[in-house]
Amino acid sequence: MNRDELLGVLRESRIFRDINDDHLNEIVSHGEILDFGKHDLLLEEGPAKNTFNDILDGQVEVYLPQERNYDNAAKPTKIVLDRFSQGDCAGEYSLIDNKPASASVKATEA
Repeated sequence: MNRDELLGVLRESRIFRDINDDHLNEIVSHGEILDFGKHDLLLEEGPAKNTFNDILDGQVEVYLPQERNYDNAAKPTKIVLDRFSQGDCAGEYSLIDNKPASASVKATEA
């Protein structure tokens, strides 16, 4: 994805759509594009990692895992909360409030 395509996707993103191009360019200069394969974990419920993910392409699943690695807690089953695609974002709350992530996010396609 070239810079113009990236800026186009960000302009359509719910979180960035009202931000001017100067600020978007600044955001792009501080970020990086990561590729995830199907089933790769973008974000794990638990300790804050100060990361923010704007989905540029593909889909992810937001869920509460059956087991949590950080405190060995378990639920009867995995609970799917939502599915996100291009323009959606994940991780923003932990980035803002520096609290543990409230859910996990996994790629459902590359």
